[in-house]
Amino acid sequence: MKLNRTPILGALIGALTGALSASTVYLLDVDFPGIVIFGGCIGLVTSGSCDGLKLGTYLGPGLVFGLVFGFVLRRSGRLGWAGAGGFALASLIANGLAVMIAVNTYQFLHPLLGRAEFAAEALAGLVAGAIGGGVLGRVTAALIPGLRWYRLLAAGAGLGLLLPLALDETLGPPGLYAFYVLWQGGYAAALATARRAA
Repeated sequence: MKLNRTPILGALIGALTGALSASTVYLLDVDFPGIVIFGGCIGLVTSGSCDGLKLGTYLGPGLVFGLVFGFVLRRSGRLGWAGAGGFALASLIANGLAVMIAVNTYQFLHPLLGRAEFAAEALAGLVAGAIGGGVLGRVTAALIPGLRWYRLLAAGAGLGLLLPLALDETLGPPGLYAFYVLWQGGYAAALATARRAA
């Protein structure tokens, strides 16, 4: 049986983008305000006010992954330049959406689950990963005919369960790096195998 190197290469490149993505979270250390829509906070509720996260959390990971894999898909002939740009934009939007959903889902679940903070974080990651991974997967399927986008939704959801790594205060930065390396590496491997066999 011949080993397919494409998913392995994708995972390695994804792990690299994950490390770069985690770095952007720290480098883009600018506060992003929370947004109130229909009385609900799209951000982090602290001390009764709607606050945001760091700009790097919303922008960095999606931008890094989108630019690198947009270029990879362009080089492999699967996308043209416009498609690569569309992929990068979709990645940016999907990541920002996933961050907002993770924060708000956690804030909803945490009071319901009480002391099970780990479970609230993992479930928030699952929901956010499914939506973020699914949005990027659906846009990618529109750009690359024959791509099975639901695989990317499933990969995003499963990898989202790793969110507690990023939020564990005892792990600190290594936990955040581990989360992005594993998430983007795993999603990239799924992207490499999501194409239908001819």
